[in-house]
This record gives sequence, structure tokens and C-alpha cells, in this order.
Amino acid sequence: MDIVESVFSFIEFLGKVDFSIVFSVFGVGLLLFWIVVIGWVWSDALERYRSKGAALMIVILLITINIFGLVIYFIIRPRYTLDEEYWENLEKRFLKYEAQGLGDCPHCGEEVQPSFIFCRNCGRRLRVKCKECEMYLEPDWKVCPFCGTNQRKKKETIKTSPVNNIDTLPNQKILQWGRKIDVFFKDVKKRYLDMTNKIKKTGKKK
Repeated sequence: MDIVESVFSFIEFLGKVDFSIVFSVFGVGLLLFWIVVIGWVWSDALERYRSKGAALMIVILLITINIFGLVIYFIIRPRYTLDEEYWENLEKRFLKYEAQGLGDCPHCGEEVQPSFIFCRNCGRRLRVKCKECEMYLEPDWKVCPFCGTNQRKKKETIKTSPVNNIDTLPNQKILQWGRKIDVFFKDVKKRYLDMTNKIKKTGKKK
């Protein structure tokens, strides 16, 4: 009996509630939440694209198709921020520098270090002296980096590809159009400043 009375009391309470106010509060809260989401996406896109125009396109996509635009952004957004991409490339260059000279002896296969002049296992010469300054060089270096003297063999450069942050076709297109938007706004700004300066000069002459 108490349960039935409780149910009827709850139904009576619901009948007195003004749902228009509840929906209005909920709608305002949802709008504020979506504004915060748009602001976060704008900030996040600026950290991942080298173009404000690209970030603007992402925000327009988000405003146009709402939650689906947010899902699309999460799918195509670059993996790294610009700072992370910079440090990733810096780390690769550092590792390339640290690994230069490491390897195995071409005669016996013993592991050698960058400072080794002779192989510690078979005694094979691993470094050669510069003809001019007599600094020890890699056998395949073309020019001495210390005095600039030409050596007999050409140096083989170690190529490392940089971190490709904008690695998907959608991101490449977004960045391409974003840069066009950047150029457009820069041109508009330049024309505005030129017009303002012209008006100021005209006013001074009068």
C-alpha cells in the first residue's frame, strides 16, 4: 500500500513540475557545453595544423554537422601536435648523429664503436687520417670536415625521413585549403591597412 501511495505521490509531483523550465535549463546547459567543445576543437586544431585556416575549416565542419563533425575530426586529426612533431624530428636527428660510426667490422663482423681506429678483434684499420690535418675520418668521407681537404672516396649520406604528421589525404586537403584561407585573410588585411594609410595621408593633406 505504501508503494502504491509513493507512486501516486511521485506522479502528482510530476504533474506540478513546469517542464518548459526544465527543458530551457537543459537546452542552455547543452548550448554552453557545445560552445566549450567548439573552443577546445579550435585550440586543439591550432596545435596540430600549421594554418589557422585549417583550424577554421574544422570549426566550420563542427558547427555545420554538429556531433558528426566532431567524430570526423577525431578520426582524421593529426597524431602529433606541432611541438610533439618538432621534438620527434629532433630525437631522430639526435639518434642518427649518435649512431653514426656504429656498426660491424667489415672484415670479421666484430661490433665497433665510433671512437675505434682499429678493430679490437682482427686489427683491421677502421679510420683513415686526413691527408692534410691528419685527423681520423671515416673511410668513405669525401671531404675532411676539419680542414676541408678533398679525400679519395665519396661520403654516403644517411637519409632519414622526417615525421609526417599530416599523413592522411583529408588532412593534406584541409591543410592545403587552410593555407589558401590564410593567404586570403592576409591579402584582405594588407588591403585594409593600405586603404587606412591612404585615408590618413589624404586627411593630413587637407
